[in-house]
Amino acid sequence: MWDTVTPVEEMMRSLDDVVRAGKVLYIGISDAPAWIVSRAQTWAECKSITPFAAIQLEYNLVERTVERDLLPMAEDLNLSILDWSPLGGGVLTGKYLNADLGTNHRLNLIGVHSPLLAAKESDCNPNLRFGSKTICIPRPLAAG
Repeated sequence: MWDTVTPVEEMMRSLDDVVRAGKVLYIGISDAPAWIVSRAQTWAECKSITPFAAIQLEYNLVERTVERDLLPMAEDLNLSILDWSPLGGGVLTGKYLNADLGTNHRLNLIGVHSPLLAAKESDCNPNLRFGSKTICIPRPLAAG
């Protein structure tokens, strides 16, 4: 994971040392802005050291901001994408649509307001199934 303190050059040199020592085969980065990843890849290419092979980022129907810069960058730099939180922290499973959550639920306490959380179970598309369970995604987001 990228921090705001360690210089990109030092990070890439250290990761290259680990690869050259045979301790890992490939390196990747998680939750970094596109400009950091691009800078690191360019620096690695210029210095002939090991570049990133993958980038890990949050990507789902709730959090799609990566489509603007990180996904095009990954495609251009030939980076694999590892997704984390594909179900939006459980929002896309429908578990936060139950009426018994109440006002003391952690999502209500921190002020999460999302059209997905506001959906009613009657608004769900009954054709979306995962095993024996109906997946409750509000109709505007559901395909079909």
